Amino acid sequence: MGDIHNENDIEKNNEKNIEKKSKVLLLLGASSDVGIKYIEEYGKKYDKIFAHYNCSSLELNNLISDGFDIIEPVRADLLDDEDIDRLISTIKGSEYTPTNIVFLPARSTTLKKIEEVDIDSLISDFKMQVIASSKLISAFISPMKEAKYGRICFMLSSVTYQPVTYNYSYMISKYALWGEMRAMAKEFAPFGITVNAISPTMIDTKFVKDTSPFVKKKMIDMSPLKRLATTDEIIPAIDFFMSEDSSYITGDNLLISGGAS
Repeated sequence: MGDIHNENDIEKNNEKNIEKKSKVLLLLGASSDVGIKYIEEYGKKYDKIFAHYNCSSLELNNLISDGFDIIEPVRADLLDDEDIDRLISTIKGSEYTPTNIVFLPARSTTLKKIEEVDIDSLISDFKMQVIASSKLISAFISPMKEAKYGRICFMLSSVTYQPVTYNYSYMISKYALWGEMRAMAKEFAPFGITVNAISPTMIDTKFVKDTSPFVKKKMIDMSPLKRLATTDEIIPAIDFFMSEDSSYITGDNLLISGGAS
């Protein structure tokens, strides 16, 4: 009987070790240009990727067809509490638990004077950035604490370093998210969980396709490199914060501005 118990204990310990070594990514905003590029370049590092989207999973499905069978698309409108609850339930009902979380979502923004900003836009920006991210991370932080390991990275913006006129609602939500990141970094550090952020200037993606040419030109003129950033230049920073190389960095907000700030 003693031998049987020992064998069972060894099996259980092996299972725990396997689970601990599994690298599972929850990528929120995975259908964005940055999200898709990140999966293409670094997705093979993970054993499983829960790829969040809201409107379309077409590009994620294309990646799956190309051999990324570790991807599981999960849909949720981050302004809808029930959708968020369903996303959490879906992941908790699987055999995988996130060890790494990347938060990319943001609402498209238009430049408005403060007196032109309606309260609903202000609430929506805050809800998507701060409330949704807090709820999602809170749902999966306990297993990270138990494993004494975790990596979390937020997409902020260079506006956290260099404010932009007429970008009131967007700026408030990004500064609030910065505060959330720092609070989490302080609280989770004793558990081996790092929490960081990147703050790029405008990236040449579909997210800014409706931005006026005037604004784009102004951003280009502000850059010593005289161009917008590309997804290829942003994702290495995300991967660094997801890696073991960043194990002694937490609470940091990395500016990626091409020398603009």
